[in-house]
Amino acid sequence: MRRLFALIGLTYLSTLTVVFYLHDSVTVAVITVICVAVVVASLIQKKLFPKLMIGKTLICAAVTVMCAMLSIFLYENIYVEPIIDNYSDKEISFTGFICDQPTLTDKAVDYIIQTDTVNNEPAGIKIYLRSYRAEDAEAFDKIKGSAVVTEEEASNRKSERIFLSVDTSQPYTVKKTGEKQFSLYAFAVGARQWAQSVINRYMYGDSVYLARAILLGEKRGLPFEIKRDFTRTGTSHLVVVSGMHFSVTLCLFVFLLRKLYMRRLRFCLMVLLIFGYCALTGFYPSVMRSGIMLIIMFGGDCIRRTHDSLNSLGFAGLCLSLFNPYAVGDIGMLLSFAATIGIVLWEPPILGFMRRVTRLDRLSKSVYTRWRKSSSLKNGRNRYSFRLTLAVFALRIPNLILSLLAVSVSAGAWTMPLSVIFFGRTALLAAPLSVVAEPLAAVILWSSLLTVCLCFVPPLAYACATVCGSCCRALIGIISACADLPFAYVKTDEPYHYIWLAVIAVLVTAGYILRENRKLSKTYIRCSVAFSLAVLMMGYSVSALLADKNAYLSVFSSGNGVTVAVTKERNLSLLSCGGSYRSYSETVREIGRNSDIIDMLIIPKMNYSHSRYLYSIEEEFDVEKILVYDSGKYANDFDADKARFLDSSVEYRFGLNDEVTDCFLAEKSFTAQYLTSPAGSVLYLTTGADIQKLPESWHEPDVLILEGSPKKLSLLRCGDLYFTGSESVWERGQHDFSEVSRHAYFIRNQNLKLPLSVRN
Repeated sequence: MRRLFALIGLTYLSTLTVVFYLHDSVTVAVITVICVAVVVASLIQKKLFPKLMIGKTLICAAVTVMCAMLSIFLYENIYVEPIIDNYSDKEISFTGFICDQPTLTDKAVDYIIQTDTVNNEPAGIKIYLRSYRAEDAEAFDKIKGSAVVTEEEASNRKSERIFLSVDTSQPYTVKKTGEKQFSLYAFAVGARQWAQSVINRYMYGDSVYLARAILLGEKRGLPFEIKRDFTRTGTSHLVVVSGMHFSVTLCLFVFLLRKLYMRRLRFCLMVLLIFGYCALTGFYPSVMRSGIMLIIMFGGDCIRRTHDSLNSLGFAGLCLSLFNPYAVGDIGMLLSFAATIGIVLWEPPILGFMRRVTRLDRLSKSVYTRWRKSSSLKNGRNRYSFRLTLAVFALRIPNLILSLLAVSVSAGAWTMPLSVIFFGRTALLAAPLSVVAEPLAAVILWSSLLTVCLCFVPPLAYACATVCGSCCRALIGIISACADLPFAYVKTDEPYHYIWLAVIAVLVTAGYILRENRKLSKTYIRCSVAFSLAVLMMGYSVSALLADKNAYLSVFSSGNGVTVAVTKERNLSLLSCGGSYRSYSETVREIGRNSDIIDMLIIPKMNYSHSRYLYSIEEEFDVEKILVYDSGKYANDFDADKARFLDSSVEYRFGLNDEVTDCFLAEKSFTAQYLTSPAGSVLYLTTGADIQKLPESWHEPDVLILEGSPKKLSLLRCGDLYFTGSESVWERGQHDFSEVSRHAYFIRNQNLKLPLSVRN
């Protein structure tokens, strides 16, 4: 096993990923059975065919899988669960400090609190606070306060050991004590803030946010439209600090240190630079992955040993996940590892194939051979030496373009399955666009870094900032233009996409087995590409033919809240968007299965039960129109061109699509929506509804959706009643619900989909 660290590290990381995201006993049982079967089969193979080495490899992989499952089990039960059991859904008092730089978004400020004591007892836990008010707290300020905390549901924050979040719908207090917490990390945060202020001083407009995102990883500061365009074109990795940024940044320092012949001193300086940049960017997992691999590479150079990229990658995976199995909750880290594997394994053969197809390898070899012979002659003997020298340097441009394209294709091929699974989309322009975007991003990175470093020499800083701003505007313009092209990205959450991925996995595995037979492998590549495209086109055709063109009302099981959508083909309207963050990803993915555009977003009340997903949905979708009731102090948070505020005691009528009409009634204590469609009528009432205040024509809906027990419920008569509230309210009012309906259902833990069209 020449690549032992690669085998152990990547297997360990993959197992943690599967267990973390599936997280059920069936998955663990299936993996355990497979591991036992593999070990038994390997022992039998070792007995019958002792010369084969595959048995040892399989046994090592199986043992690694079992160790990974054991580690995440112990981590959950010994470390995570006690924190959640002791503090979740309870009011606590705490003292501590802000342990990182507060992150400013369009609507709020995010704080990470590291506690010293909880309820007057020593406890070092992290708490996430998203505040919609000015807390007047800065990084490393010591604080004290009290709040109701709930279990944190976002996987990326769990990867940072943050398992609790403040429930801001309940009263909470956070006050500074006037002291600062000493920390070495505070120097890195101070340097980051200083770099931000320098960029703000020398640049302007959207270029400021893009330069800060590329240099420091501050993606949240980017305007929504720019973030959306980068996501659609598959280039969002450019605005999140990654291994590419690390490599580009260190190239400058490697260039400066290349003349330093003291290997150990050069290694120590590079380690300090790597650690410093990791701290400056907030210890992003993708940056740390790249940093660990670079330390191994420079360490090998220091002791005159060559390094293996896959072994280094596997070792990095162990370092990041061995003591924090939840590190796999950071999707950016998984994408970074997948992209690196693709580049290491596939970039050389893809580049060689491209060079052969374009005949660039033959041309380069011919020109270089003639140039070398010409250079060996004395001056004046060959008048074509200067032209050949120009030709040699000119050939570097197409070679660089092909190299960038090969890297993008190989990385994109390995990250595509993760994009399909986690995001439900694939960018078709990512590979060709990277040829232009990545060099521009590298120039932005270098020029912004030089702007910060040369800020004490204003003329030079302004020159670098001018170059940086020009490249930022060029990159934004290119990305925006490409994002508006037809088929810039495609949704990949249909069943045939997963079948296509499975077919590709089988074809790639077979191709790896046949790689030694060159003649057969060339024919196999052409046939496999044609076959995979045929499977994709067949799936698309069948899906288009069987597409459902009816209108539906969907009520999602979104936890502590209500999310209701009306859909018809690519037409989408939301009647409410509340719930818990635990179910956010799944709910939003289901909402956007057919469309990225929300024609109408209705907020029946500005509270968590009805609007918790509001700001996140604005980032995920193009929202055409927002209708808000009970706006109050939040009125300034909405785009005046999109938002309309609904007054109380007024009835509104909206056409959601060509089949469904929504009549919206706004009262002081509740709102009601009455939907009429060819298939019947639907009445949706918020908590605290009073049936006496509804028009009499609304008293006999075909479907009634409740989240509480309304006043004067006996005045209603309906066909089916669906209750989305708490189980205790359902149990208390179940008799009353059955009296006014033919059938009453509790749908707390399941999604509901009702047809609003008359089927042909």
